[in-house]
Amino acid sequence: MKKNLAILMILTLFLSFIIILVPTVAKGAPAGFVTQVGRNFKLNGSNFYYAGNNTYYLGLDSDQTKVNALLLGNQQKGVKVLRIWAFNNRASDGIQTSLGVYNETNFRILDYAVWKAGTYGIKLIMTLVNNWNDYNGMQWYVDSRLGTGQPHYKFYSDTAVKQDFKNYTSTVLNRTNFYSGVVYKNDPNIFAWELTNEGRNQSLPTNDNGAMFLNWVNEMGAFIKGIDPDHMLATGEEGFKYGGTQGGEPDLGQDMVDYNINILSSYINFGTIHIYPPNWGNRDDAWVDYYIKDRAAIAHNAGKPMILEEYGVETTDSAFGGRDARFAKWHTSVLEADVDGTHVWQMENFDNPSYSFNFTNSAATLIQNLAAAQNIKSGGTPTPTPSPTPTPTPAPDGVIDLSNTSTNGSQFGRNDTDQKKRAQTFTATNLPKILSVDLRLRKIASPTNMTVELFATSANKPTGAALKTATVTASSIGTAFGTINVPFAYTGLVNGTKYAIVLGQGTVSNTDYYEWTVAATSSTEYFSMYTGTTWLDNSASGDGSTKLYLGASGTPTPTPTPTPTPQPAVATPAFNPVAGTYSSVQSVTITTSTSGDTIRYTTDGSTPTASSTIYSAPVSVTTTKTLKAIGLKSGMANSAVASALYTITAPTPTPTPGVINLSNTSTTGSSFGRNDSDQKKRAQTFTATNLQKITSLDLRVKRDNGVPSNMTVELYATSANMPTGAALKSVTVTASSISSSFGTISVPFAYTGLVNGTKYAIVLSQVTLSNSIFYEWAVAATSSTEYFSMYTGTTWLDNSSSGDGSTKIYVSN
Repeated sequence: MKKNLAILMILTLFLSFIIILVPTVAKGAPAGFVTQVGRNFKLNGSNFYYAGNNTYYLGLDSDQTKVNALLLGNQQKGVKVLRIWAFNNRASDGIQTSLGVYNETNFRILDYAVWKAGTYGIKLIMTLVNNWNDYNGMQWYVDSRLGTGQPHYKFYSDTAVKQDFKNYTSTVLNRTNFYSGVVYKNDPNIFAWELTNEGRNQSLPTNDNGAMFLNWVNEMGAFIKGIDPDHMLATGEEGFKYGGTQGGEPDLGQDMVDYNINILSSYINFGTIHIYPPNWGNRDDAWVDYYIKDRAAIAHNAGKPMILEEYGVETTDSAFGGRDARFAKWHTSVLEADVDGTHVWQMENFDNPSYSFNFTNSAATLIQNLAAAQNIKSGGTPTPTPSPTPTPTPAPDGVIDLSNTSTNGSQFGRNDTDQKKRAQTFTATNLPKILSVDLRLRKIASPTNMTVELFATSANKPTGAALKTATVTASSIGTAFGTINVPFAYTGLVNGTKYAIVLGQGTVSNTDYYEWTVAATSSTEYFSMYTGTTWLDNSASGDGSTKLYLGASGTPTPTPTPTPTPQPAVATPAFNPVAGTYSSVQSVTITTSTSGDTIRYTTDGSTPTASSTIYSAPVSVTTTKTLKAIGLKSGMANSAVASALYTITAPTPTPTPGVINLSNTSTTGSSFGRNDSDQKKRAQTFTATNLQKITSLDLRVKRDNGVPSNMTVELYATSANMPTGAALKSVTVTASSISSSFGTISVPFAYTGLVNGTKYAIVLSQVTLSNSIFYEWAVAATSSTEYFSMYTGTTWLDNSSSGDGSTKIYVSN
């Protein structure tokens, strides 16, 4: 929640940029995980919309009866996702009581909340640090590492402070839950990790258009996704941006964060916004409608979901009709904007004059109604069943049988002209539910996971978006023809209507694919194949072997997960010195407070077991490595795994600066970013020296005929003096930072790996090509041996006769 706001008005604008990083993509996340697929959340193949709640203290309250009551109250209101703090850095009751020091008793309070939420079918957004001082947030990290008096922005920029936060984050992600035995990074009860609560950069002395915050997001995103590629990640920001139309703090970029560019980070899976209208000029409901719909459109246009992560009205605030009247309007805006999830601040077991209201309050009924509406948008997605107890499949009431025992197969999942997917139609009976599907098929070589989809049909071919999707692991399909059963819960078949089962694979390939057995039948159904744009009838081959198991009504009651009886556990091992960055060899001792236990440890980052090395003497850490330790004792549960990353640094060499200068002061320009035959991109080569790092670029450019989309700057290897392969590095420059007259802009461009004597190319373009609004690069004839070229969309053409594109490359060792 927003607290102690101090608005710093900054007039000087600097260049902002976006680092486009290679994403760490979650491939085939385990069952029960909510994932991002394009602009939607998905749970077990179905779209997932929800209305949720903030209960920030759920994992910080040791009163388990209170925690259980909160979870029950939320479940009864249809809440499927809660947002909680996964941090507390206070010395008195914290999880991390000082840097790298953890209180096992308090960590188990969080363990209980994570485990218990799953038994109520509720998932958790886990926030890792607070922008504010409550529970000791970002400033605590700065003060603890650098001493008091250092500015807040050091949390985002100081290497040692960032490492402290990484150490804590790694400890949380790799922790084994005391109650469930599940490692956090493997736990489907966790909906997503969240980098911050309301991250801002207000203390920065100059306005950097959000560049520092974005760099930090990308660095932490790469670190977290490297540990946990399966869970989603969000920034936890409020939705503040540059260049809005409504003015005020949320639209003027005063806090040095920019929602416009943060949502584009390849590590961020969904957008977050917070809404407290009284804090931003007592805004009315028309402004809230703008804010929700504008930020949702930005996220959706970026191909990602968005959640309204905090919103609230104080009980005593009667402006604009008060809480109930305002919530009703805001919820309408949520549904109209197709917002993917919401979290009110906050519904609990009591009312107060501030933002809290009871589960029996009329406002709670509005949350319940919104949850029902979101659930309908999910296709009636049931409340997730707690893992690991499986939900039994009901006995079928009927079957549609198009199966065969053929050994003739039709290929699908290929990257050729007409076999990307295959479809088999069927005609629905009076039974509206699909329970599961039998398919007879085999795999060729090593394909990716198989996709099974249900579509409506038009002219006997699939049409529209998939009504239901399931994924079958490739490892479960044999290399010889055989029948597999695919659980495929779908309700809504209309009697007499023709539908299609469609098979494909995650990544099409001409060497690794599948075959579906086909046989001629007397059915009136259709078999077809997909080119990537068009479905072609292939019924002459016969029907694809398919058997659908159907149901009428009723859902079996899942077997409840038994509550484990926790066994006393060995205390978590502690390391001395604590994890951190050191400039010399460290001798690390490992101890626990449990008498008579045995400590086993690893030094390669792997999880220790009962067969790992026994600790008997201090461990010498000579190079950067991760130590992990576990305590064992007969008659007690194993301790949680303790982890500590020790970064051993050599003295940092002083960089030797240098310049590769191909600049000019010309006013003659070559256009790029055009959607015509040969000016989509422009490239200027340069030859690397013995300095292998690029630090920044100077480019002399201008924009033409208005404000184009943002400019892209890329680094490529070359072949025959032309760019080749994938970009080695990419950044984006905001269009507003480039003048309509020729001028030199400086582009931060950190890249390491230049090879002495090798020719590279700087390539310029824009995000959205246009023949009316584009850019020009100043060119002038020189005596250099470099090359200037232009791109048709498929081919690079030499254009060196125009001269060199004005470029100055700053390099160092």
